[in-house]
Amino acid sequence: MAVESDVLALFRRFAELPTFSAGSLSINGDVMTVSTTLSVATHSSSAFERETHVQTHTLVTEPKLKLLASSTPIPLGKDVLHQSISPSGRRSAVFRKLTKEGKGLRLAVFEGSVKLAEAELAANHFEALLANNSFGTPSWSEDESLVAFTVAEPADDEGGKRPAAKFEHLGLPAFGETMPTYRASSIYVAHVQDRALQLHKIVDSTVDERLAFGQPSIVSSSGSHIELFATAYSTLKDGGRLGFVYCTNRPAAVYRLSVDLPATKADDAADGKPSRPAALVKREAIVRLTALDRASWSPRLSRSTQELLFLSAPLTGPHASCVELRALPIEGRETEERMVVATVQEARDGSFPGIYADQLPASAVCGSSVVMSSTWGSRLAGVAIDIGSGAVTRLAGDDDDPTGSVNVLAAQGEFVLAMRSNVTTPPELVVGRRDGASVAWTSLVKLETGVAKDVATVAIEAVPGHTPSEVVIIRPAPQSRCLVTLPHGGPHGAVLTTWSPGSAALVLGGRYSFALSNYPG
Repeated sequence: MAVESDVLALFRRFAELPTFSAGSLSINGDVMTVSTTLSVATHSSSAFERETHVQTHTLVTEPKLKLLASSTPIPLGKDVLHQSISPSGRRSAVFRKLTKEGKGLRLAVFEGSVKLAEAELAANHFEALLANNSFGTPSWSEDESLVAFTVAEPADDEGGKRPAAKFEHLGLPAFGETMPTYRASSIYVAHVQDRALQLHKIVDSTVDERLAFGQPSIVSSSGSHIELFATAYSTLKDGGRLGFVYCTNRPAAVYRLSVDLPATKADDAADGKPSRPAALVKREAIVRLTALDRASWSPRLSRSTQELLFLSAPLTGPHASCVELRALPIEGRETEERMVVATVQEARDGSFPGIYADQLPASAVCGSSVVMSSTWGSRLAGVAIDIGSGAVTRLAGDDDDPTGSVNVLAAQGEFVLAMRSNVTTPPELVVGRRDGASVAWTSLVKLETGVAKDVATVAIEAVPGHTPSEVVIIRPAPQSRCLVTLPHGGPHGAVLTTWSPGSAALVLGGRYSFALSNYPG
């Protein structure tokens, strides 16, 4: 029982280490502000409960990056669903539960620590905030007066009879996987003006009940007129749905939405209710931009090339497969999609294997490059992609763990915010300056296991005669109790060398060795 209790104690401690769930960079002169969102777990008698904390770091960028100060992580409260920081870092949008039961939404916009305004969505308009990879995180306009976000529509307009249903007669299945109870979505835009906040429903299921809109990205705003990119997931021909989280080959397309916001009325702003509960966008103002015979999603705007960038994949094939990066001009009559990075059929000798990523980071576009993370063998690697040529550069720091992974959280210009880790090494938050393929990292937060160093090794071994299959081998020191083999089925996806509280506890506390085999077919 001693070994089991050691493993359980370590797992509890490791699982309670914070994780960096999001981050942003803002630069003013030679001063950089890094804003991060941390997910902090506490263990109760029956489960782990997570709470959102925020932390800021201040650095100077010249003559080289140097950390000046870090704030203490501040809990936002258990009623906080999400916090979004504007591109300049001046403003933030805090999404909270309206009631303890989670019914309804309260949104407040802050300038620094000063609340500018807040508004509410009642329960009959709101089932849940969809701030995740599949539906996207909130998007700000360039002048930071508009915030677009996605919510799950309630199953019943009257609010109370949840499974009763508005959508049952259509036979629409749920979004699946981590969203098993949601069937339809809406995109809202929050407009901050004269210290008042107005919520406008832009699009919902009434446009086409087979479509679920999300991933809004504000392209432009001029006066009351705004234009957005959005992804819409559609049903299959038989009415069924593929899951939105793990299936990159589910039917999806990128759309352009054009809408005029109504004038704000004083009484509307005072009561904090949406000015128009019905969707504002008209069917004729919704334009599909990408082909119907492929899955296209994760729209991002490249202002330097005036193109829409997005990920694309065939509608058939295995999940977690190789995807393409494509581009479309946002102005003019040219509608043919341009290939930026194509599918790689076969990678040799450790060369670029193609893009294996579920989404592009929210701030992926940096001038003429896309900066993101992609699976590269058994590791998660940071890469920079030239938008014009499609050339891919693997980003590496001088002090990177040779078997570890790098998860890009945000990028701006030549700077990258990332999280480094390995199977038995907890995350380290770093920011660095890109210089070609090289990145000089500066550590912001380094989490520790509390276990003596050099008690475990991680190696990545090629399987002879079966290139590019690999095996990740984790060994405790000085000796192992036994070897545990965990084969990944393939042909796509991989068990990566990222922080794993469970594996770390078994290796460091139980003295077990692990062999994680990645068979790519």
